[in-house]
Amino acid sequence: MKFSKLWHIILLIVFLFPLVSVAQSNIDSLEIELVKKIGVERIKLLNQLSSDYLETSPKKAIEYAQEALMLAKKVSDDLLVANSLESIGLGISIQGNIDSAEYFFTKSIDIYKKLDKNEALADLHIKRGMIYKKNGEINKAVEVFENSLGVCEEHNIDSKKALTLIRLAEIYYIQGDLTKALISSFDAHEFAKNNNNKPILWDIYSNMGNIYFTIKDYEKTYEFQKLALNIALILKNPEKTIISYNNIAGFYREVNLPDSSENYIDKAFVLHSDKNITQGFENTNFNKGKILKNKQEYDKAISFFNQSIDICLKNNNVLLLTENYLAIGEINLALGDIALVVENLEKTINYMDKYSLLNEYKIYLLYSKLYERREQFKEALSYHQKYLHKKDSILYSPITKTVSKIKTSSEL
Repeated sequence: MKFSKLWHIILLIVFLFPLVSVAQSNIDSLEIELVKKIGVERIKLLNQLSSDYLETSPKKAIEYAQEALMLAKKVSDDLLVANSLESIGLGISIQGNIDSAEYFFTKSIDIYKKLDKNEALADLHIKRGMIYKKNGEINKAVEVFENSLGVCEEHNIDSKKALTLIRLAEIYYIQGDLTKALISSFDAHEFAKNNNNKPILWDIYSNMGNIYFTIKDYEKTYEFQKLALNIALILKNPEKTIISYNNIAGFYREVNLPDSSENYIDKAFVLHSDKNITQGFENTNFNKGKILKNKQEYDKAISFFNQSIDICLKNNNVLLLTENYLAIGEINLALGDIALVVENLEKTINYMDKYSLLNEYKIYLLYSKLYERREQFKEALSYHQKYLHKKDSILYSPITKTVSKIKTSSEL
């Protein structure tokens, strides 16, 4: 276990170092250019540098944006003032101070509205929604994405509308509202297909594949995940390809084709290594853990689940985090370690108290099995009934099935 964790840290360093080097090289070039720039061109470059520094050095991102704001005010360019305010807000939000960031976002929003810059306004709402989602403030994220949707509908901004709808669909999926998730996905598809916007189409097909996977319509699962994979390969986008490999691996695992499942996970690991990519590593570790769990190689499985957990905690990936805890809990139950089953269930419940999540029914099932192992059959039956009720309401909703049939036949 200790060796595996050490290996994981080393692997992350190997992945990250080349990416940081390339990004820093690009930033260095821009900073050399900055010396030569004055006026409006300098302001634009300062905001570009602010954007480039967001992930690696939010402090520097804010500093560049603050200089851009000062210069934009001097030349009385309201649009550049709004851009700079937005950049400062993004830097502050990356530092974790969303309330302070909102002060700058609000000032930027007011200017975008005054200048009738509706695409920039919708784009800022989308960024804010993603910030709230990443911070775990799901309800606030929905509210902000709906603001973006309102702007897009009022001003016919189809490209941003498709992106907003798919982000809403992703949240509805996490929350277990599969009917809304499907409707938003199909609505997004209507706008994205007209522009042949392949990156957004990839998001749509991946999300739709996940929805059909959840309701156990495996034919449509495979259809949409293959569409997504084909787009990822056309785009030559290794990050999207890794996620598609993971989604297809999950499909093969559920239809009892473990060799095919493992083949796709191995492909994902190769891409992680060859292209120095950390994005999606939590999913790849989780799926590898599921494969090993099914083989009853429990120690190895737990090691991969724990690696996934470490990343999920950093990324605030609540749904996958709870899936990891439940998977480890199931292993604990198989090994008869009741105390550890309870510990992992309690970790999961802590998140369920904060969020409405798709996999709530799986908690009831594990509690039912736990009480059955303890020979507390009344409690086991009670939780099994909760499990069936919740599962049926999420997975077998007649409304979801109807939407699926109507939308699939009419729009694809």
